[in-house]
Amino acid sequence: MTTFPDIEKLIPHRAPIRMIDTLTAYEGHTVSCSALLTRDNAYANGDVIPALVALELFAQTAAALFGYRAFLAKLPFGAGAIIGVQKMAVTRDFRAGERCIMTVEERFTVDQLTHARGTLTVDDIEVATGALTVLHGAPSDVTFRPQLLS
Repeated sequence: MTTFPDIEKLIPHRAPIRMIDTLTAYEGHTVSCSALLTRDNAYANGDVIPALVALELFAQTAAALFGYRAFLAKLPFGAGAIIGVQKMAVTRDFRAGERCIMTVEERFTVDQLTHARGTLTVDDIEVATGALTVLHGAPSDVTFRPQLLS
């Protein structure tokens, strides 16, 4: 069994925004993380945590993928941004005390632009799926520059 570094060594997110607490699996283009949702979550309204938090959980899990790769290469991790979301489906809101397991699979990458698909389960029941496109790396490292076409 692989022992992974502390999640704060892999991603730039910090409390109260950081929700993932553990990198649980890594295999090439796929990573899994877990998150124990709590009442002190930045998005919580009492015990209820809105369904769209799944998008942030996917983004943080994708950040863990890039961060772990940087860790393995002995490079610093960089920042990132969600630039697109496709086919997001969430079946319900979340509750404080629930343990979420997110799996994100990198589908393709061009420069610092990555398209990935994610699934989120609670108690082995799929609660959310979706695809996101992220721009990752330190701003000075980003070489992907969109241009307007005439």
